[in-house]
Amino acid sequence: MWYLEFLWKQSYWKIAVDVKATLESSQALFWWQDGQWHLQAGYGIAADYVKLFSDAPVSKGKPLKVFLKLLQEQIQQDLEGLLARLSQEDKPLPRLMVRVGEALPLFFEPHARFILGQGDVHLLRVDRDGITDAVEDRLGNPLVLPDQTWLLLYGYTREEAEALLKAVSALDLEEVFYDWDTLEVQGNRVLGPILLDRVSGACFDVYRRLVTYVSRAV
Repeated sequence: MWYLEFLWKQSYWKIAVDVKATLESSQALFWWQDGQWHLQAGYGIAADYVKLFSDAPVSKGKPLKVFLKLLQEQIQQDLEGLLARLSQEDKPLPRLMVRVGEALPLFFEPHARFILGQGDVHLLRVDRDGITDAVEDRLGNPLVLPDQTWLLLYGYTREEAEALLKAVSALDLEEVFYDWDTLEVQGNRVLGPILLDRVSGACFDVYRRLVTYVSRAV
């Protein structure tokens, strides 16, 4: 009997979003500021934006966010001039800031960690032992959800994200797919849960609710 049970036993695995690869494949970053929508386009733009929050030292043992704080006044008052000066420098840090471009002021907003992006969504297959593999076709090419809108609550735990979404009546909406499983495969560096559109525009709606909520709380 045990042989038949083994023979017909269904393999256990589940699918989760590969947030890191999804950020790297992003094509657009959207944000709400000064009463209107903004857009910064470019391959990997969301991954570049996330690097602004890194604690890794970039110069003199200090992380990038320390330097951004020193440049806050220039970023908020003369962004065009600052980007023009940075574009003349051929170093990794200035190049990163130029790529982030008009999204730099978002870093100082209370909703800075609500990352609304668009691009291919990469997937991971997770077995019962927590071992992950990229979801690929027989030729080894990534199988992705093409050109999707998504919302990453960057750095949030599940408990924090659920409390926030509940506060804006955006928890368990039928129009949204909530990927909590991705938190299990992110290792020591928690990127956060990610939401995907089930219905076009759903992530934009949740984003606006969150922005309004945290803005009122400041």
